[in-house]
Amino acid sequence: ERDEEKIIRKCSDRFVAASIGCYGASLADGSEYDGKYRTIHTEISQLDSLEQFHERKTRVLLAQYPDSIAYETIPCLVECEAILSLWKRMKKESNLPSELLQYPMVWMSFACRDGAHLNDETKLTTLLKRLDELDPDASIIHGIGVNCCSFAHIKPLVTTI
Repeated sequence: ERDEEKIIRKCSDRFVAASIGCYGASLADGSEYDGKYRTIHTEISQLDSLEQFHERKTRVLLAQYPDSIAYETIPCLVECEAILSLWKRMKKESNLPSELLQYPMVWMSFACRDGAHLNDETKLTTLLKRLDELDPDASIIHGIGVNCCSFAHIKPLVTTI
């Protein structure tokens, strides 16, 4: 057996998760900590602007055929809504190969300020209700979690989830 065949066989058991951070982290102004994106000054809505930000990154990663895409450290409800809107729109597009949209699992992790709220002060229960409204059959989001919060807040957050 050739070395290349050994590598391919060994890699067939791999699981690759591609990760995309929140918009605020790209601004370098600290807004990822409060979810209040002060530098979105465009002719389009904040939702559309956030959707465009995530679309560019998502398409680049999808072209690499990851097993999963993670949107991490999301601090605000509107960014979650933008990501869901993006996936709904992409799934309807006919110019994308279907294997790019059907295969990867998608998950989100949320940055939380305390045991009950996202960094933008949205109640976690409000976020969960909105996720159910936007993705009732969980065809887009396959998992959720929390990160970038005090360890003391993990138990109440996970209990709520």
